[in-house]
Amino acid sequence: MRPITKMLSDLHTGETHRAGAVSFDVIQAIERLCEDMPVNRSIETGCGLTTIALSNISKKHVVFAVDDRGTGHSSVLFAMSSPAYRAEACQHVFGPTQLTLPAYPFESTIDFVLIDGPHGFPYPQLEYFHVFPHLRTGAILAIDDIDIPHIWSMFSCLAEDDMFEFVDIVDGRTGFLRRTDALAVSPEGDDWYLQRHNFKGWPMAIMPDSTWLPEEAIDFRLKGNAQRFMLLGWARRQDWGCWSDGTEASLSFRWPEVLQADDSVSVESLYSARGDVIVLLNDRVIGSMPGFPVEEMRRHAIAFSLRSSDLGRTNILKFSPTSVFSVAMEVGDRKYGIALRHLRYRVG
Repeated sequence: MRPITKMLSDLHTGETHRAGAVSFDVIQAIERLCEDMPVNRSIETGCGLTTIALSNISKKHVVFAVDDRGTGHSSVLFAMSSPAYRAEACQHVFGPTQLTLPAYPFESTIDFVLIDGPHGFPYPQLEYFHVFPHLRTGAILAIDDIDIPHIWSMFSCLAEDDMFEFVDIVDGRTGFLRRTDALAVSPEGDDWYLQRHNFKGWPMAIMPDSTWLPEEAIDFRLKGNAQRFMLLGWARRQDWGCWSDGTEASLSFRWPEVLQADDSVSVESLYSARGDVIVLLNDRVIGSMPGFPVEEMRRHAIAFSLRSSDLGRTNILKFSPTSVFSVAMEVGDRKYGIALRHLRYRVG
């Protein structure tokens, strides 16, 4: 282990705080990346083990975090009470970073940034927006919890941009980038077409556009074909089928060209739901599926007539449960509404 990492490992192995401590592998990566460069000024959103490490690495370290010293397992107290914490190197700016970062007077360039504040969208992006104009060439940008999908989207976008060089990912959760000498995007402009991550994949196919044929089953089981049709609001598929996750879930598809306006269609489902489920096609109600208290799969059919506006376009079929139930997960609760195994339809 490198010296600072070993010191913190000796002091704090097995200890944590309310925000959850990063691993010593992350601390070692920070120490390694900062060894051969000057770190006169560093910035961190969030507080904890990294604060202690950066107080020993940086000449001036600015910490943007909510002051949680009045709560149990305080992350701020964890850092400040460590024997290794260098208070003389740190400036704490307390409050929500959504408010404190925009108001902070950046007086010089930054050598190291760790983004690890509020994780909900778009707060990591907001933090990045306020710090990126101040990163000097060669500065390190670290982003924690990139296993959260929208944070990974930000990290992967930056990693492919000319402004940054991809350096490392540690523990599958903390990503490191190095600022290049490429011209920065304008903080007051709209340079999306200059960002490689955007223009190389533009335009994206957002909506599944598969043709759904008569008698063809949309199979929601793990090895089924539902991925060709799923749009929004679905949990992970399992061997038996799939739950909707939230207050609505949707499919998108095209009707085959042989169908005409006023054709009668009957959509049959094998499903389970604890409350009634309203079904909409292109934002009009076409029927409902009754809920039932027992844990089993039942069949139900909804009959309706096609309209001319349904043909020659991508259709959206939406399921809106009238009640959902919560399931505790490792991070937050999931709210499940309807469980589907398959859908198929008949004409006439």
